[in-house]
Amino acid sequence: LKMKNNIVILLLFCLSSAAFAQTTVNSTLIIRNISNKTMWDGNVLNVYGFGPTLSNIPVPGPTIYCNEGDTIDLYTLNISQGAGHTIHPHGMDVPQNMDGVHETSFEIMHMMDTNMVWVATHAGTYLYHCHMASVLHVQMGMYGSIIVRAAGGASTAYTGGPAFHKDYLWLMSEMDSYWHDSITGAAFMADDFQVPPYRPDYFLVNGLSQTQL
Repeated sequence: LKMKNNIVILLLFCLSSAAFAQTTVNSTLIIRNISNKTMWDGNVLNVYGFGPTLSNIPVPGPTIYCNEGDTIDLYTLNISQGAGHTIHPHGMDVPQNMDGVHETSFEIMHMMDTNMVWVATHAGTYLYHCHMASVLHVQMGMYGSIIVRAAGGASTAYTGGPAFHKDYLWLMSEMDSYWHDSITGAAFMADDFQVPPYRPDYFLVNGLSQTQL
């Protein structure tokens, strides 16, 4: 009987460990400086962005989902007509060499690719964005969300935190159509590019506004 009890306890421990097993989440982002976005009124804006494929460059970029403790393996390929870019996991606890701040980590040049690998150590909602000429590139569309759920995918605000029944992602942003009309592919490499005055005229939730919502 004692042996049977030990087997049952061991089995329960194994099942519990498997439920919270850490995994590797693989994602792909293609970096582009030439794409477009149709706004709610039919106006088509030039945009930069990150997409899952070469032909699909949404703004914002794809949302990356994982659980606390998972390893994120983010493959990136830059096809941007000569410009260098980075991907910065804003607010995440990331090794410096994977941080995407090009002065201290790396820069992905045109037709280069790399894998960024780090562990999602804290549950939460994070932003990723290009850290090269950030004022220009983020406004032009180079941003997206990373959702780190509680360990094991638990429906709690954080590991051991209050429970919830349903969650929503509201990534709010804005666009100045004059920037998108006047800043073309020829400008994206200039760190000292003189940007126009900023007067946003589109306000977005998850990339949508007005009748698109």
